[in-house]
Amino acid sequence: MGKAGEQQPKLIKRSKFLDGVERVGNKLPDPVILFIWLVVLVAVISWIGSLCGWTAISPADGKLVTVFNLLSPAGFQYMISNCYQNMSTFAPLAIALPLFIAVGIADKSGFLDSLFIRMGMKVSGTMLTAIIIFLGISSNFMSDIGFVILPPLAAMLFLAVGRNPIVGMCCAYAATGCGLAANLLIGISDARISATSQAAAAILDPNAVVLPTCNWYFIAVACIVLTVVNTFVTEKVLEPRMGKWDPNLSDSDIKAVDLSSYQTTPEQKNGMRAGGISILIMLAILVIGVIPPYGFLCNASGVNVFNNQKMQLGSIVTTMVLLIGIPGIVYGKVAGTIPDGKALGAAMAKGIRDVAPFVVLCFFAGQFTGWFTTSNLGSILAVNGAAAIRDSGLSGLPLMLILIVVCALINLFVPSANAKYSLLAPILVPMFMMLGYSPALTQMVYRMGDSVTNAITPVMAYFAMLLGLVKTYDKKAGMGTLMSLLMPYTLSYLLTWVVLFSVWFLAGWPLGPGGGLYL
Repeated sequence: MGKAGEQQPKLIKRSKFLDGVERVGNKLPDPVILFIWLVVLVAVISWIGSLCGWTAISPADGKLVTVFNLLSPAGFQYMISNCYQNMSTFAPLAIALPLFIAVGIADKSGFLDSLFIRMGMKVSGTMLTAIIIFLGISSNFMSDIGFVILPPLAAMLFLAVGRNPIVGMCCAYAATGCGLAANLLIGISDARISATSQAAAAILDPNAVVLPTCNWYFIAVACIVLTVVNTFVTEKVLEPRMGKWDPNLSDSDIKAVDLSSYQTTPEQKNGMRAGGISILIMLAILVIGVIPPYGFLCNASGVNVFNNQKMQLGSIVTTMVLLIGIPGIVYGKVAGTIPDGKALGAAMAKGIRDVAPFVVLCFFAGQFTGWFTTSNLGSILAVNGAAAIRDSGLSGLPLMLILIVVCALINLFVPSANAKYSLLAPILVPMFMMLGYSPALTQMVYRMGDSVTNAITPVMAYFAMLLGLVKTYDKKAGMGTLMSLLMPYTLSYLLTWVVLFSVWFLAGWPLGPGGGLYL
């Protein structure tokens, strides 16, 4: 696989940087072992931090934040009593399991293969790449769903048209993570971050208003620009480096599709037609449920479940499960690939078996997340990092660029965007306001920095899920292989964000409705 082969351009072949990333990364332990080390490290650092008296003043309420020593008696009591809760409340696990049950059905029935091969045969290679990246960037409208659902689907789609499936999954994953701040639409994430910015701005100006649309112009343009740039990176950097996928060399049980001899059977055509009709029926039911204010998916105030902050994530997950699983069942019944309940149960089980290593990892990743949060190390890191920026004496574009870099570095250790911004906003928003900059500008700078390292941080559990997916197509691949594929995306997204923002800032253009650069 990978970089071996005479097909590679010489320029890519001599990429010593990516080769070095791959060599070093492949020496790292399995993600499960890595998280075990991280769990131990958090406990030890919490003990050291407690001894050294590491503290920070919470900008939200002015209270002193101290390190909670996980190696104290109270710490041991916490670790023992919260082991189960740390895993059961781990969001990636709750999202992934039902979705992969549905994907297992759609995959086992043959619905995905038939759908993707027919799609791929009608779309050019470059357009296919652009569509996957655009969908990845836009998926933040549906919270973290894109991390779970898009990489495996992109891999299947690339494989269906004779391209390297590992490149497909990596471009989808990077687009979902590094493009997290961009979108053509205004979603719940925009409302959440603007509400946090408004609360922080009220420290100086009780009448301050930060609209959810205040970044709209910029993030909409960024969505298009990022799609174009990273389509080029995929086609001209990553795909030549990886070369053509060979299941024999990759020791994979998955077989490549021979497009030249592929023929759709009458049963498959009937199944596709029936599956498509089932999707249209479900979409019609959803429209009836959410569009009228009296719809059955709306509450007494006329707010539907997709616009209700408490119900949104669960509603999106359930909808995606139905839109993937039911067409798979219908297709399987019509095409004869899932003739009975026994076959359906086997298809569901296959979906879970495919993510079994991810479930194991979620146990340890959940402990790490819970311990790190409880120790207050993340809060102290974020607050002191923001304070360092405040005391740097910088202003203008250099200040913005430094903040992007600092947020990107913090994100490597604390990937939760909302949790970080709730800590940073009360420091950064008033500081920028005193320098004459609007809260809309502050939150946009934060969003850019917070997104670009999402693809490469192993602390994010979805990273391990992606590695597990890579290994289904290439059992010889390691963490270094994956890092060498994702690093160019992190760098290209970072550079694109910075260049686009610099041009926008120097031109003095508003970021969105009610979102000027200055107060």
